[in-house]
Amino acid sequence: MDTKRFGIDTLLAGAASGELSRRDILKASMALGMGSAFGIALANAQGASAQDGMTLTFDAGATQGGGGRPNAEHIAYSFIINGGSQFEINRMVDARLVTLSADLQEFVGDLAESWEVVDNVYTFNLRQNAVWHDGTPVTAKDVVFTINLLTDPATTSRWGSSFRNVAGYAEAQEAETPTSLTGVTAPDDYTVQIELANPDSGMLSGFIFINILPEHVLGTADRATITELPYWTTNERIGAGPFKFVQLVEGERVELVAHEEYHHGAPAIKNLNLLFFSSAETSLAALQAGENMAAPMSVNELELVQGIDGAEVIDFPAGVGVIFFNALQPELNDKRVRQAIAYAIDKKTICETLFQGYADPVSTEIPYVEWAQPDDANPYDYDPEQAKALLEEAGFTGERTLGLWYYYTDPVTANVMEAMQQYLAAVGINTELKFDDGSGVRTQEIADKTWDMTYGSFGAQPSPANLTAVWGPPGEVTYGWLNDDFNAEMDAALATYEREEQAVHYQNAIRILNEESPSVWLFDRKNLIALNSAKLQNSVWGPGHIYWMNRANEWTVAE
Repeated sequence: MDTKRFGIDTLLAGAASGELSRRDILKASMALGMGSAFGIALANAQGASAQDGMTLTFDAGATQGGGGRPNAEHIAYSFIINGGSQFEINRMVDARLVTLSADLQEFVGDLAESWEVVDNVYTFNLRQNAVWHDGTPVTAKDVVFTINLLTDPATTSRWGSSFRNVAGYAEAQEAETPTSLTGVTAPDDYTVQIELANPDSGMLSGFIFINILPEHVLGTADRATITELPYWTTNERIGAGPFKFVQLVEGERVELVAHEEYHHGAPAIKNLNLLFFSSAETSLAALQAGENMAAPMSVNELELVQGIDGAEVIDFPAGVGVIFFNALQPELNDKRVRQAIAYAIDKKTICETLFQGYADPVSTEIPYVEWAQPDDANPYDYDPEQAKALLEEAGFTGERTLGLWYYYTDPVTANVMEAMQQYLAAVGINTELKFDDGSGVRTQEIADKTWDMTYGSFGAQPSPANLTAVWGPPGEVTYGWLNDDFNAEMDAALATYEREEQAVHYQNAIRILNEESPSVWLFDRKNLIALNSAKLQNSVWGPGHIYWMNRANEWTVAE
């Protein structure tokens, strides 16, 4: 076969017609630089009936929450230390105690059928029909084991801090041997009790990053090296989610098969392949060919995707675009200067033009958590004259050019940065755009506390309780900002388990952030995926970097 005569269109047409053999498809895909994952998806689909085979194939990085690393490095597939980057795999293979609805508004039970809080004791009642992929029942002992594992200093897990207010946590941090928190117990096989040393209504949100692990498989593992076990990348991996881990084909895909005894119902789709693509372009090309059901995309690909038969653009929160300030810098210590920057930027126009409508102008950090939002938050609508007046009132001279860092590599962000630089210059704030290329310059400025401003985001925050970790005492260390009234409102919110009372205090806390502007919140950005909704039906999508209830057992593939 002469691959020189092939283009993408020729390859897709030849594969669809059956003119090309499997070998020719793979050879042409590699010659065109499309990668093996694309070629395999295309070749496997020849003559196959999606309904007969009940097979689903989509990009492992579809939701842009980390697309996975297409190799067999075990630690990269373990979520114990920092959550890992294999979110689609974890969502399909593993189960959580409690998770979020895909719209981020409510906690929903996964392994937990129900829960209640009485006198600082959380009681979780487990579903009695949940079994591990090897048929062993999921019990309360597995939940207790997982919490003890994550809170053990030997595992260096970031998720252990979710249980910092549990009785026995402080003692566990000082222990030199594997520990068990005194406050975490299993009265029977299907009941878990967690006793708190201090009130903490925010603890529940910690569970949405945590997959429950099987004690009967990992209970004897060395906690210091558990992330290095082959368990994470082989069929030894035992979860309780809708799909079983079959194998990792290095550099190409992860193969999964339906868990027929899944506690929410057996999956309609019986086989699932999560592909690792060499680029977003090859992922979208496979979508165009009808062999990849979901692919990550940006607004730059809107026209392409809208021209694909059966394709649909899905969006969900990606986190708020924000300018962070170093309030230790004299020019930025005055809140009037920070407020002026908020007024100086035409957020609405940037959202409509550069983000092409896939972002909304905002002025608070978690606008999508609707029940925690104050109705009277200042929207900081575009008002350059108000910006100039505030700067004059604050005595801002504009003599020093302020550095404005950013670290996103996409062209949309580059355009947003240039637009913001021009808006700020128009009111007398001169900035130097500084891209963090990984050379360590920004890292050194942060260490030296000499940085001025950074454009970035924390990603979608699932709970207002998380604000205390950013703008509480840690905020003073990182951003030079501390507010006693904010801390008091956050403490009051965490000390009550009544949603209505929490809402009052969270709204007060967010109102303080809005007024004080320790950062300027600008755009509620959306992550986009291209979905073949003509074939993949009943699917649910949400933020990539947290575990939400995707109801994958209800997904179907149509002819």
